[in-house]
Formats: sequence, structure tokens, C-alpha cells
Amino acid sequence: MKKNKDSKKTAKPTHADAELLLKLYELRRDSELRRARQFMAFEYWPQNADDIVAIINEFGTDRNRWYRQAMSYWDMAASMVVHGVLNRELFLDSAGELFFIFAKIAPHLKDVRERTGLPRSFWNFEQLIESSPVAKERFAAIQKRVAMRAKQANAAKA
Repeated sequence: MKKNKDSKKTAKPTHADAELLLKLYELRRDSELRRARQFMAFEYWPQNADDIVAIINEFGTDRNRWYRQAMSYWDMAASMVVHGVLNRELFLDSAGELFFIFAKIAPHLKDVRERTGLPRSFWNFEQLIESSPVAKERFAAIQKRVAMRAKQANAAKA
């Protein structure tokens, strides 16, 4: 075992880690997941918990389906890392979209959890980010970018 940038012992990524990461990438190419990711990354800019709870409760709509599909994909991927199935550092090297999408939700997370009665919503996202100083730093930087972009997107709507 070697020491990583985070000063924790970590196993060197294996070929199995690489194969799993490539499989996750392959899944991202699915046309419906691609559409869901497009929506979450470029079209959905929640301003508050109301906006998030509203889309969660829009059962049967494309927006609800895209939200659930993108969020469950990234939650599943984060879960693999959190539970040690996939090498953390290898995953974090290519997980920018996870950070970007979660940065839209994170400011409203406490209210969303309370209002939906789901206290573990986005738990894997948080655990992944909290597991590494490098991930925390990257997330903080992306949060600033997302906040700036959200202001621009929401101003364009007005």
C-alpha cells in the first residue's frame, strides 16, 4: 500500500477498478441517461429547497424522470466508492459531473431532507466528498462555479 495525497493508506488502483470505471463511463453514453445528465447539468438550476422538492414530486414528468435517473446514477457510482468496490482516487479523477450536480443540491440539502422525510438523501455524495481533503477542495471550488452559473441562469429566466 502507498500513501496518497490525502495521507491515508490506499490500495493502488487495479485493472478491475479501471474496468468498473470504464463500465460506468459506458453507462453514461446511454441516450436516456445522457438526456438526464444534460437536463441536470445545463437546464436545472434550483434556487431553493422548494424547487428540488417540486421536481421530486412531479411524478410522471420527464423532469422527474431525468432528475431521478441522473441522481441515482451518480449515487450508485458514489456508493461503489464509499463501500470500497471502486478505488476512490481513480474515481475522483473523473467525477467532475457528480460534484457539479451535487453542488446545485447541497445548499438546500438540510431543508430537502426534512421536507421529504429522507434524512439519508445524498448520503453517498456527502460521504465521498468528506472522505478526502482533495475531494473537499475540489467540491468547494466547483460550488463557487455553480453558484456563479446559477445566478446567470436564473437571471436569464427573469
